[in-house]
Amino acid sequence: MYFHILETRAATGSFYTYWSGRETQRIFDVHQRSAIVYNTRRAIRLLLLGLKPDDLVWFTYDDDLSPRALLKYEIWRRAVVSAGYGVTETPLRHGRKAWRAERIKPPRVDKVHTAPDPQGCEE
Repeated sequence: MYFHILETRAATGSFYTYWSGRETQRIFDVHQRSAIVYNTRRAIRLLLLGLKPDDLVWFTYDDDLSPRALLKYEIWRRAVVSAGYGVTETPLRHGRKAWRAERIKPPRVDKVHTAPDPQGCEE
């Protein structure tokens, strides 16, 4: 999974890609940032429920994020778990982190057997 903000400039037809949350602090206020995280969480869950990939990975872009900055990754991790995935986190160099998710497959049932009536009476 990749997350970025794409700013388009209608007058010139050009665009700029923001990969870092540190860059977008000057663009979005706290309420807008909260709405972006909320809607991204919803989109992640819906995409995973619909597409059902076997696995996926995602990483922090910036080095040494504060606990507050890591909160959005925890929110996204919970969205992935709620869509039926097991998630592991791996620390990387320079304070970066990576997550790997694998879809939890339900146990396979080959044949359904009914238990005999313990009283010996079948209805």
